[in-house]
Amino acid sequence: ADSSHTAIDARIEHDRGFIRGSFYSESRNNGTPLQTNDTTIRQIAAGADARLVGGSIIGRAWASDQDYAQTFSAIAADRASERLTVEQRVPARSAGASAQWARAIGMRNALVTGVEARQVSGASDELQYGPRGTTAVDTSGRQRTLSAYVENVTAIDRM
Repeated sequence: ADSSHTAIDARIEHDRGFIRGSFYSESRNNGTPLQTNDTTIRQIAAGADARLVGGSIIGRAWASDQDYAQTFSAIAADRASERLTVEQRVPARSAGASAQWARAIGMRNALVTGVEARQVSGASDELQYGPRGTTAVDTSGRQRTLSAYVENVTAIDRM
């Protein structure tokens, strides 16, 4: 069994903003010529903060893309051969954004309001090889979330 890996992570910041990206890749052989698995993950995030006359605002956005692929095999009893039994691919994606506004109200209170949205999707796509032929098995799902909030933060003195 052998494997190879690659990882890169970079971040750029300037005043009140940033952007960050990362990449990860892994490739493995699992002991036989037909048994492998590979993973790739790509991510990016960005954000900015700004002070306004009426308060401050914070914005963030991000996205992620992941892929996983693997193969399975059946090995003959004499260990002289193998046959492919399953090929699987599992992609997953996510993206989102958020914004928050805050303003001090007097010496002890702050009003904070914000929104956030996110979407995540994934799947499992398989080809199963058997004595009666090839069968495709595909499943997937998606989740979407949207939220909003308003809060008043109060500082209380301790006695």
